[in-house]
Amino acid sequence: MIVDLNSSKARDFNCDICVVGSGAVGLALGWQLLSSGKSVLLLESGGYEHELREQELYRSSITGLSFYGAQIGRFRVIGGSTTRWGGQILPLEPLDFQKRDWVEASGWPIAYSDLSPYFALASSFLGSDQLNFDTDLLSRFDIAANPFDQNDLNYFFSKWSPHPDLRTVYLPLMQEAENLTLLYHANLTRIGLSETHESVSFLELKNQELQSFSVQAEIVILCLGGIENTRVLLANDSQKKHGIGNESGLLGKYLQDHPFLKVGTVNARDPKTMEKYFHARRDESGRGYTPRISITAAKQKELAVLNASAYLEPEYPLKLLTKCQLANLLRRVKEGGGSARQISEHFQSLLGAEMQLLFGKMRVPRSQQYTLCMMTEQEPSLNSFISLSDKRDRYGIPLTKIHWDTTEKTWSTVLKFSELIQKQFLKAGFSEIQFFDYLKTSYQNARYLFQDFYHHMGTTRMSASAETGIVDQDSKVFGLSNLYVISSSVFPTGGHSNPTFTTIALALRLLDKLELLKQES
Repeated sequence: MIVDLNSSKARDFNCDICVVGSGAVGLALGWQLLSSGKSVLLLESGGYEHELREQELYRSSITGLSFYGAQIGRFRVIGGSTTRWGGQILPLEPLDFQKRDWVEASGWPIAYSDLSPYFALASSFLGSDQLNFDTDLLSRFDIAANPFDQNDLNYFFSKWSPHPDLRTVYLPLMQEAENLTLLYHANLTRIGLSETHESVSFLELKNQELQSFSVQAEIVILCLGGIENTRVLLANDSQKKHGIGNESGLLGKYLQDHPFLKVGTVNARDPKTMEKYFHARRDESGRGYTPRISITAAKQKELAVLNASAYLEPEYPLKLLTKCQLANLLRRVKEGGGSARQISEHFQSLLGAEMQLLFGKMRVPRSQQYTLCMMTEQEPSLNSFISLSDKRDRYGIPLTKIHWDTTEKTWSTVLKFSELIQKQFLKAGFSEIQFFDYLKTSYQNARYLFQDFYHHMGTTRMSASAETGIVDQDSKVFGLSNLYVISSSVFPTGGHSNPTFTTIALALRLLDKLELLKQES
């Protein structure tokens, strides 16, 4: 059943399980709970269409590097950001879960093997095949083997869902469900705790007319995304000082994304070979596949670098210099960071890359043009965080302040990965890479080059203890018996992969822990 809270006659709702947020995770949980025998309430702040006044609730003050995904990478609508994403599917890697001596604050309290049993079901939910991401797909696409030294580089494919707007598949099922109600235009304004502060007693909701409603549930699961989960927990500070689950003082800390940068160009010697190894493709069912390169686990350890991946974008982009980079440059001027000469040189290096692409487009046939794009893991840092603003939204909830920053290891990873790719491209007989001049700059300049990739992670950190995190290994908020957070916000580290697939696997694992997972997809 699907109900608009704006027109609801009921003022109080009771259920066994309340899922807050109808994005990828909320829909996955709802899908699995349809035959659970439990009464389920799925809450969504938005409606069927993207509404400006709901998007306004995402307004944030940016105090660090430009963070465009805070506004344009999130959507308050039924289906959440899956109404606008591409549907990329790629799990984190085993090393991402391990404590690494060369990566600050690394290490999950669970292992890759704790999540991998749920990948098949997560793939089914997203409409993907059950082939692995390397050898199976290499065979399918008639590629004999990894073209690079497998001690240095991985060669694999990410997958793309044939129906990325997940609500087109799952809303019809929920419309007919007897045990599940999707309640939209339902804004969570308060989490009320019991007298002992050891469990959630009720949720307060408001519709768009600011009328109040109440929800009582045995289990509450927050699935509001990498930023909004943190905002909600921080804002609920009337019963728990500094916010719910914040005994460690780390709520909002360790904000991560996937720093992204275009690092150079490739003029293909053999266009057919380049197309075979580096072009995205789509099968007859609409499933997409994109070739990617990453640093092997052994090489990451040897070079003391972060995880990172790269891909070739066919043709040179019409524009390389982005609004994000210009905004960061302006921010640096305002902050007084660097001399006028350094800032001028930095700007010229950006323009030089722009001109390099323009010149390349003029002299190289389109079929031979490629841009090398790189996306890295971000080292967790206390200097990258989310906090609350003094400004409030129309429901009275404080807006967010976002201070995104990277560490020098991100830049070191870009440089060493670039060098490794160049070496392996030449060894494999591919074309030489022409790197942009701005790769010669210092980290203090380089940090202003990075763009976020709308992958918000890390701010409700999963940990083995309440002293070092916000949720435990089962995503339950420390100190509360019935409040869970399922989102990339719980990731201690984020690897290089799109976080959605791993987050869905976390949701399915939670249901299994609660003995609510269907055994068949």
